[in-house]
Amino acid sequence: MRKSELKLALLKNLLGSKPLKLVIFDLDGTLVDSVSDLKCALDLMHLELNMATASIEQVRAWVGNGAELLVRRALSYRLDVDVSDGVGLEIGLFETAYASFLRHYALVNGQSSSCYDGALSLIERLKSEGIRVSIVTNKPSRFTLSLLKELCINVDVVVSGDTLARKKPDPMPLNECLRQLGVPAENSVMVGDSVNDISAAKAANIASVAVSYGYNHGIPMSSCPADLHVDSLLELQ
Repeated sequence: MRKSELKLALLKNLLGSKPLKLVIFDLDGTLVDSVSDLKCALDLMHLELNMATASIEQVRAWVGNGAELLVRRALSYRLDVDVSDGVGLEIGLFETAYASFLRHYALVNGQSSSCYDGALSLIERLKSEGIRVSIVTNKPSRFTLSLLKELCINVDVVVSGDTLARKKPDPMPLNECLRQLGVPAENSVMVGDSVNDISAAKAANIASVAVSYGYNHGIPMSSCPADLHVDSLLELQ
């Protein structure tokens, strides 16, 4: 088989005889390494509140379920915090901290973030073959869109954490991508770095690819039941 015929072979083979028409990517930890900017904003939030800052390893483990839960985890220094859990905080502390985080993150978002190897070239290769590309992220939309602009990432559809009533691991955001682009689930693939991405894909009956290098709350992605595991997006080209 000629090299040109191997393009996107791993992605296409996931669907068997069905043509690949759409690839949905997670953002943070999949296409973009953004943990340094998130840590910077959390550090500034902690300092405003006279609290100890967190380590980069802690922040990396907390990322993945949206800004609100990230802040709750940062305030408690724990991963196992529910989105509605007050975690023993004094009244009003979460609201103050959340506003502080959003204010600081708006200023640093994209400053230290960078695309992972192969991210931009994979998107361009997909487009060159007429395959649609979308992003589903739990990141708030204003930060998502500014980060995409900063890193020159251009896709067909973006569904952010506050676009709909529910976010990953719920399948609703993935189903919204399918609806907007008019593509069946059987012709689609989800690429992500966490169990939330793979769970959402399975719930939406979409084939899934797990990358090993992102943010999965400290749990190796090798234990996640994705249809394909890769160590780099370069492997998918």
